[in-house]
Amino acid sequence: ESNLSKGGPTAAPPPPQMYLTSFESFLTEAERLMTGSPLKTRYSIKYRHCSGVVVLKVTDNATVIGYKTRELSDLQKIEKLSNAFLHNFCSLKTSRGVAMDVDEEDGGKSKRKSKKPRR
Repeated sequence: ESNLSKGGPTAAPPPPQMYLTSFESFLTEAERLMTGSPLKTRYSIKYRHCSGVVVLKVTDNATVIGYKTRELSDLQKIEKLSNAFLHNFCSLKTSRGVAMDVDEEDGGKSKRKSKKPRR
């Protein structure tokens, strides 16, 4: 028997997706989502080879924005946006103490014994 027949919780419908027509408006909305809920925001890039389209999506589980392009000139903008998102996501993790460097985790000491050089 499923949870639906028992009156259990149901899955929420996915949020409606909004495709923006200009990269500048997509960038503005993506920044708004990132600053509004940085821990819930996700960013994805998909390339559809059959149609030659790059699809960008940003969501915070309440809003989904997308941007589609076939223009080669947009690739540099997409690369800059990807680097900005990566920088923001990484700085969030390190500022909250989630991401640690390997050297910090074991005090800079390796648990393996060093190998003796062969003669």
